[in-house]
Amino acid sequence: MICIVYLVSSPSSSQNGANGLEFQIGKDDTLVMGGEFVVKNLKMNKVSVIAKEIGVQPVLSFGNSTGDSSMADYTINNNQYRSLAFMLCCDDTKREHGNIKKANDMYALCDEHGWIPVSMKNDWTTIYGDSVKYKGAKKARAAA
Repeated sequence: MICIVYLVSSPSSSQNGANGLEFQIGKDDTLVMGGEFVVKNLKMNKVSVIAKEIGVQPVLSFGNSTGDSSMADYTINNNQYRSLAFMLCCDDTKREHGNIKKANDMYALCDEHGWIPVSMKNDWTTIYGDSVKYKGAKKARAAA
């Protein structure tokens, strides 16, 4: 079971009460713990959950959407240890339901924030196992 939570109050020093789903942690922010928890594990709220669950700043993160941006920034900024943040870029439209515009946007964010991009098209030898057949985006949605 996955427990999804977020803070209602401001868990970042510069958040100033902004909703955790809208706020992006900054390089100079510090984490402030406290407040009420409610459900939603995205953006700044994900940072609060990580801090609460493991109690220390992580040294590695791996995300697959902009909802993981705060987690990636929290991992690599002001960390006392060498740290890395990886972001998946869904740029393979032949073997997966890739989206080139979203992938390019993610590449730009990786450049801007110092995250390491991981290309589905160029970095993955296999997307689905041999027994899984890709039906294409339209067929897959129609079957769902």
